[in-house]
Amino acid sequence: MKAHIDDSLIDVSSRETLGDRRPILIAHRGGFLGPNAPENSAASIRLANDHGYDMVELDVREASDGVPVLYHDRTMWRHTGREGQVEDFSSEELARIVYLGSNQRILTLAQALCRELQLGVMFDVKAPGDTYSDGFFDEINRLIDANGLRGACVVINGDDRVQEGLRERCRIRIEDDLMSEIMGGARPDLSGHFWFAMRGQLPDDGAVATMQGLGALVTPAMNTFRYPAHAFMELARRDIADCLELDVDGFQIDSVYTDFFSAGFEERYGC
Repeated sequence: MKAHIDDSLIDVSSRETLGDRRPILIAHRGGFLGPNAPENSAASIRLANDHGYDMVELDVREASDGVPVLYHDRTMWRHTGREGQVEDFSSEELARIVYLGSNQRILTLAQALCRELQLGVMFDVKAPGDTYSDGFFDEINRLIDANGLRGACVVINGDDRVQEGLRERCRIRIEDDLMSEIMGGARPDLSGHFWFAMRGQLPDDGAVATMQGLGALVTPAMNTFRYPAHAFMELARRDIADCLELDVDGFQIDSVYTDFFSAGFEERYGC
């Protein structure tokens, strides 16, 4: 893992506060996956902490009783073998459901935001349909404050409802229309924003320095599903080396890429 593991909670309020954490690492799909550690489980989140990640991406959905819970898919079948959708179940019902091939149960967001873990959070808030219930974002914000996470969170959703609901406590993603304005010469204050997409979606290599100069963090995504199955390791290795050369602030990665951030990677690949 990274040679410079910092045991304190990350502060993403400015690039300067990151210090020698850069490149920061964000664990995709709720942590470090492995045997008995399915995505968004207590085990995967704790493993991300134990492996020195700075942040963890949590997939948040709304249960039928309005409680924020962790689950990626809308339907239950792939991970639990159950019929139905997440919003068909109450948080108490979901908490009794075990992930296939493990002893891990579906978590509420309150259970996931454990104060003893030094992990910031990248929120991916999944839409249940046309609306969220009254108080849903208030509850997420309450949990951020209760766990001392203000200043340690970002939200990747472009949905206006999600951004408005969480922007006081989270950096929000730079969307395509704002990126087009920047590349067209506009110079907005990006201190509350971050860029998040694949390496190939950067308009040009100078875009990293431009966004950073305006106050944004630049954190490309390195996920296996974004690459062809026959070459996902090699293509990710190439993109990571390239992004390190561009001096990005960090990465959201699948745990299969963890070794690419061990001591010596930059020297081995000429970064």
